Amino acid sequence: MDMDDRTQRRKEAGRIFSRMGLSYFLFLSAALVFQIIILMIARWTDSRELFVGENRRIVLSMISMYAVGFPLFWQLVKRLPTGYGDSACEEEREKEKWGFLQFFICFLISIGVMEAGNLIGNILMSSLNKGMQTEQMNDVFTMIMESNFLIILLFAVVLGPVMEEIMFRKILIDRTIRFGEVKAVIVSGVLFGLVHGNFYQFFYACGLGMIFAYVYIRTGKIRYTIFMHMTINGMSSILAGGLMKNMEYAKFMELMTAGDMAGAMGVLGSHWISYMMLILYSLGLIVMAFVGIILLICVCLQKKVHFLPPVQPIPGRFTYVPYF
Repeated sequence: MDMDDRTQRRKEAGRIFSRMGLSYFLFLSAALVFQIIILMIARWTDSRELFVGENRRIVLSMISMYAVGFPLFWQLVKRLPTGYGDSACEEEREKEKWGFLQFFICFLISIGVMEAGNLIGNILMSSLNKGMQTEQMNDVFTMIMESNFLIILLFAVVLGPVMEEIMFRKILIDRTIRFGEVKAVIVSGVLFGLVHGNFYQFFYACGLGMIFAYVYIRTGKIRYTIFMHMTINGMSSILAGGLMKNMEYAKFMELMTAGDMAGAMGVLGSHWISYMMLILYSLGLIVMAFVGIILLICVCLQKKVHFLPPVQPIPGRFTYVPYF
């Protein structure tokens, strides 16, 4: 490969990755600007009460992202070239057909990565809060505790996973896969984590994003990652969240923090069935996470995770990692 060809490849890769990065930035910016404008109008018209409450905040956020930000995002990326750029690679991608066991193993690995990332995020935020002498709440926990069941079901379990998988797997990977499957997986995961906008979610979102990206690359079916995403979101927001809301978990923690043990025990006594079910759910999640981490180590050691070489490698020191 001569110098001109190397330079041209770097420029093409830089153009595509820069356009994708700019598109995601403008997606978030457009959504944020729209929300600010709506809230300013509400303030000027003395109708701020229309947007008070977690349910209305979620609806405004979803409208701003997917009715305002996404159309702008799509206009910026839709003309970028897609695919591997080579028909043989395209055919090989479509050949992998996973069975139930492969998806179940992948699901357990996802649980393990999610819980490990969640632990890292919580430890980091706890350390930052102590160092800065502040108390930053987990927005996801607040959303689950204060939102309506149907709102959570519609936006967190249905609409959110569908749109996120389309944006961060199908659209992103289809336009970066030619430069290497490894690069596409990493970029998909990191961007997915960054867009969540906080350290509580960054690490587990990044890990899950990479797993979903790998599933999409190997199977070529976005519906598989959508289903996995829906299942995981449903477990955390509907199943666990529903149990915590039913047992008045927020009130229980408030009483515990205040040192009112009698009041806290009273809450548990009134909702002991939900409390026991939450304990069983948590224990089951711990077991699945532990098994998932073991499975992840095993599949990596046995080189079951594999990537095809890039059709258009970006010239540089590291161009292809076949296994890890």
